[in-house]
Amino acid sequence: IVIFAILFITGLNIKYVLYPSILGAVMFVVAVITAPYRVARIKMLLDPAGYFHAPGKYNSYQLVQAFVAFAKGGLTGMGIGQGEQSKLLFLTFSFSDFMYAHVAEEVGAIGAGLVLLAFLAILYLGLSIADRTDEKLGKFMALGLTLYIFLQGMVHMGVNLGLVPTTGITLPFMSLGGTSLISMFIAVGFLMNIAKLLPKEEKINLRMMERGRYA
Repeated sequence: IVIFAILFITGLNIKYVLYPSILGAVMFVVAVITAPYRVARIKMLLDPAGYFHAPGKYNSYQLVQAFVAFAKGGLTGMGIGQGEQSKLLFLTFSFSDFMYAHVAEEVGAIGAGLVLLAFLAILYLGLSIADRTDEKLGKFMALGLTLYIFLQGMVHMGVNLGLVPTTGITLPFMSLGGTSLISMFIAVGFLMNIAKLLPKEEKINLRMMERGRYA
């Protein structure tokens, strides 16, 4: 998705993006229907309760426990470190694949909403950097890195909310895992370096936006 987005922004002829996209979609469907566990994941997404007691990796146990975590968290949460789903090991992947559900249980819908807003802020600031960068390489890198961070967060949240099949994608900056965290910080470092290439007046405007947003 990130690669196709960059190619589209560069002004590449739409047919060079459309045809590979169609081919990729066909290959995706074939890959899904030829692997039983992938079919099971889609069925679990459509009917979580019906697959709760299914055998082995074909059950929706983790997804249902994530729903329970959201329900227990309510508006304000159970308190940091007080989440029963993770403490009692009902949600066994609470620090990786289902980190967002873990956050929602402990700090509630308000805290989960703030996490979503943080990713939207990253998207806004990253696209602002890309838009204001004169160099094409910096522009495309800023766009790609921003989408890399943002889309990973959105997919993770979608999985936890039962909107996307389970993928194993972690929540950037929050899930347990050294490699993921390091890659995210590298991406942010590149974005900050690209921001230094902005004209002086653009840097001032960007700082003013940041201060106004977080004041």
